Amino acid sequence: MAKKNVFAEKRFHDEDAAREWFEASRWPDGPICPHCGSLKHYATKKVGRYRCGEKECRKDYTVMTKSVMERSHAKLTQWTWAFHLGAASKKGFSAMQLQRSLGCEYNTAWFLHHRVIEAMRRGGLDLPPLGGPGQIVEVDEAYHGYVDEARVSKQRGDRPYKRRKHIVTASHRIPSGARRLGTDLSCPDRRRGNRGQDRPRERPRRVPAAH
Repeated sequence: MAKKNVFAEKRFHDEDAAREWFEASRWPDGPICPHCGSLKHYATKKVGRYRCGEKECRKDYTVMTKSVMERSHAKLTQWTWAFHLGAASKKGFSAMQLQRSLGCEYNTAWFLHHRVIEAMRRGGLDLPPLGGPGQIVEVDEAYHGYVDEARVSKQRGDRPYKRRKHIVTASHRIPSGARRLGTDLSCPDRRRGNRGQDRPRERPRRVPAAH
């Protein structure tokens, strides 16, 4: 008897089915406001977006709000693939494997992979901000890769400057000794460099966490 292909299910290919699957997983008893915890809510004109019914709150939210999926441009179907691979892989999975499965850019696969691992470590989708009272957040930056279209300026003449990806990473230590990471790969480097050569690595800057 042939085994069922789990990836044929709608949640891996249809955004609405994926949203309903995540909502049922996170809110089995109906939507809960992630801002104040209220069960009172109203549906908005946009499918999947709810508005808190509490007078003191009244904030809009989705299933991605205040979770490891927040502020992500990845599709919910891509998140379902990533979570399934993370839960079904006996020896874990890599960002490269996820990139091949989704056919997406490596930056997207890397982001999904790290967020899924963080959610599995914590045991849920909810992810609090980095740091906290009395905590130290370490911030570092690096530059990676080139772009196809060069930016030419009068000062550089025949030495066009090719912008690179500006990667900003923040981390803080937790009691278990591990580190929580938050990475932004989206902002291009707008500074002038040395003809595409790597900039010297800067030492991590320690900044107090926001209270």
